Amino acid sequence: MARFEDGNSWWLLPLGDAIQASPVLQTVQELFAERWPLAGHDAAQSLWLHTDSDGLHCLQTLYFSPGCRALAEQFHAVACPPPNRAVLQHLAGGM
Repeated sequence: MARFEDGNSWWLLPLGDAIQASPVLQTVQELFAERWPLAGHDAAQSLWLHTDSDGLHCLQTLYFSPGCRALAEQFHAVACPPPNRAVLQHLAGGM
């Protein structure tokens, strides 16, 4: 387990290319909506996506905010420091 893990840890899940990522993203977003139907009001529960593209290949990483620890662990995400949200796409939850 990463040394970043504490009560304020973010969590990351490498998804691979966009085609591989799609089914996992859909499942995570569905489970998120079931657990936190009103999470749009609370930044503690949110999902963010980073897409790294070199023009030919596209790799995606999903970030879970600290309040999503249980969901992140369900997908074997690893603890990480807070990401730079300026380069992420907001998917669900609070900003």
